[in-house]
Amino acid sequence: RVGTETKRACWRCRLETNFYARHFNKVMTLMGLGFISFFGIALFAILFGWTDHLLKNEVGRLILRLIRWGGVEPHAEHYEAMISIIYVVWGWFLLKIAKFPEKNIAFLDFTAIANMGHFGLMTAMALVMPNEKIHLLGDLLLGWSILVLFIVFWLPTRRSILQETQ
Repeated sequence: RVGTETKRACWRCRLETNFYARHFNKVMTLMGLGFISFFGIALFAILFGWTDHLLKNEVGRLILRLIRWGGVEPHAEHYEAMISIIYVVWGWFLLKIAKFPEKNIAFLDFTAIANMGHFGLMTAMALVMPNEKIHLLGDLLLGWSILVLFIVFWLPTRRSILQETQ
């Protein structure tokens, strides 16, 4: 039986031949920075009243409409702040583990599955709720884009890790 360090070294050697595994840490970093940026800006906007300034002009209202559910007027900012802090922390963890996906398989599986559930539900809601289809061009387009990229790189990387550790 090969030791853990040898297995890790073997998997690291495969990085050179597996395009997806070789670049997966960059995708994780992109997703982590995306979560921190998007939700960090949203959190600060909520906490410091920036959304009030966005409501004063048409471009600002359009930006809010693309990302705020239920209209542009603030009526659920406490929920927006709660989900934002979760995603800021999630992004920080993605950055923290980007160099060691082989040690974090369960977390990365959770990242893929939880976000598929989240964006899947959001998509269904956008399609059936009145006046929410605009999200298909806003937060949903952005969310699905980064998630599909993540999954396209995660699945082959995951396969490589599991082949080397069994």
